[in-house]
Amino acid sequence: MIRGFLTIPFWLPFLLIITGCNPARQPIMEADLPPAYPRAEITDLKLLEAARAFSDWALNQKVGDLPIFQRMEALPPVDTLLPYGIGSFQKEHRFPLILITGAGWQKLTSEAQETTAAAAYTEIGRLLGDHPIKPTLTLQTPLGEELGWINALPIRGKLLHGQD
Repeated sequence: MIRGFLTIPFWLPFLLIITGCNPARQPIMEADLPPAYPRAEITDLKLLEAARAFSDWALNQKVGDLPIFQRMEALPPVDTLLPYGIGSFQKEHRFPLILITGAGWQKLTSEAQETTAAAAYTEIGRLLGDHPIKPTLTLQTPLGEELGWINALPIRGKLLHGQD
C-alpha cells in the first residue's frame, strides 16, 4: 500500500486541485457577441460603383492573352496612419484597394510595372472623382508578397518595392 502511494507522481494532486477549482463556464452564444467586423461592407454607393468599375478596368489589363491582374479586392474605408515627416504620422480616412498580380505581371519590364502601377492609381483616382475619401492602392503577388503601397503618385522615385 505504501509502495503504491510512493509511485504516484508528486505533481498529480496539484493537477487535480488546479483543474477542480475552475467553475464551469457558460458557453457564449453566438447571438451575444458583437460582430467581429461591424463595417465589413462598403455602404457608400459612389465608392461601390468606383470599386466595381476599377475591378473591370484592372481585370481587362493584359499582356497578350495573359492578365496583368488576377483579382481586385475593395475594403470598406478605414482610418490609416500615413508617415508624415520623421517619427510622426497623420491619420486619414482612406479607401483601401488591393490588386493581386496575374501571370502577365511577370512578363512586364520593371519600367512597365511602374507605369502600370501608376496607371492603376490614376484610374481609381479618376473613378472616385471629387469624393472626399482618397484611395490607398496595394499591389501584391498571389502569395501575399507586397509589391507596393500607393497613397499618392510621387514626383520622382519608385512605387514598387524591389525594383532597381
